[in-house]
Amino acid sequence: PINKKSGIAHNKYGIFTDKKNNKVVFNGSVNFSRNALLNNIESISCYKSWSDEINEKERLEYFESVFNKTWNGRYNNIRIIPIQQVKTYIQNEFPVNDIQQLVLDEKEIISRNPNLVRIINKFNSINTPLKEEPSFPFSSKPRDYQIQAYKNWLNNDFQGIFAMATGTGKTITSLNCVLEEYQKKGSYRVLVLVPTLALVDQWRTEISSFNFKNIIEVSGRTKWKKELTKIKNDYSWNIVHNCFIIATYVSFTDILFQKLINLLGTDIILIADEAHNIGALKVKNAFKTLKLNKRIALSATPKRAYDPEGTIEIEKFFNDRPPYCYTFSMKEAIEKEFLANYFYYPRLVELTEDELVNYINISKKLLKYYDSNTTGFRKCIEVEKLLLLRKHIIHKAKNKLILFQEIIQEINKQRELKYCFVYVPEGYGTKENTETFSYIEEFTKILFEISPKTTS
Repeated sequence: PINKKSGIAHNKYGIFTDKKNNKVVFNGSVNFSRNALLNNIESISCYKSWSDEINEKERLEYFESVFNKTWNGRYNNIRIIPIQQVKTYIQNEFPVNDIQQLVLDEKEIISRNPNLVRIINKFNSINTPLKEEPSFPFSSKPRDYQIQAYKNWLNNDFQGIFAMATGTGKTITSLNCVLEEYQKKGSYRVLVLVPTLALVDQWRTEISSFNFKNIIEVSGRTKWKKELTKIKNDYSWNIVHNCFIIATYVSFTDILFQKLINLLGTDIILIADEAHNIGALKVKNAFKTLKLNKRIALSATPKRAYDPEGTIEIEKFFNDRPPYCYTFSMKEAIEKEFLANYFYYPRLVELTEDELVNYINISKKLLKYYDSNTTGFRKCIEVEKLLLLRKHIIHKAKNKLILFQEIIQEINKQRELKYCFVYVPEGYGTKENTETFSYIEEFTKILFEISPKTTS
């Protein structure tokens, strides 16, 4: 509730809808908790859309209307918290035990009260064992292209780049490779590298959906040193643990992590997500010391913009060249109806006079490091810095803000803009009066000034 009191939003109702648009609304208490099951008197009401009773349909429509207004943030006295924020908090603060143990705990709680005969009998009637072994998370088998990606990876000596359009399931495809190897060997050990902590959480969810266990996060919010040291010590005594290690690229460069991971043998499968981000010199140097033989790079855009040398480094490490180990383009994904069709309108932006002068000056400095024998720049930290500086000039061109404003105005004249997804440069820029600004805040400000009703 949006007030200064200590209350909570305690409504307990929801809607189930099937593919034929049949609906069931439930409203009531009935917590699945120890106290509710053993001590409380609870009740729940249900209303179905196919009922002949007018009152039942009216109740269903009422609760559906209330639910939608609440969920979409149209009640002024209720604040909606994004589900991902809640989900991440629960995952971090209340880690779930093994699912089999949870069921056993529930049976033990229920058994304390012999009056709950119906629930006890229901538990005892469950003969199907819960899924323990890793398996594909969907009732359907992997798609044909995901199976082909695994075959291509095998034929390329367990190395390669999966150049797959966003939305085609790069994560699932790579995890299916791990699953295929597990089904052959009976074990799995995997290192996943990602650029952000948000992706760490996403990968944890996807890994768990395959029923892989022992997921270790390497970041500043975990005690990974203790966990990895134990695995390393056991490995030295030929005790091999199944595990999934997820690390950000920043954590990957940690000296202790580098030491520990290289003491765990060479049969660990490396999955580098958003591999086009492997650009920092420190990260590339860490890759050179890595002793893992099985490697998968995932990216919708493997070629690094304005950095051909960085692209070559990535291709060399993953032993792959265009058209790559497996390629699933956006065009192909749209034609096969895995992705929705869309229209693409390129708009060019010119550099300002100052930006162009800086770009030319940096290019002249780079010429000093050009090696005519290799037709590329020498590999050193000075070149790395100059290439990044030049890239940032294009990435953060000031005229992008002006053009963005024009584009939103054009769209808004044609129709009311309700939903908009905008990719913006990261970090901060400087205005003419030397005042700094956040790119994401500046683009958002322009968007809402022109179209205040937009959800973005």
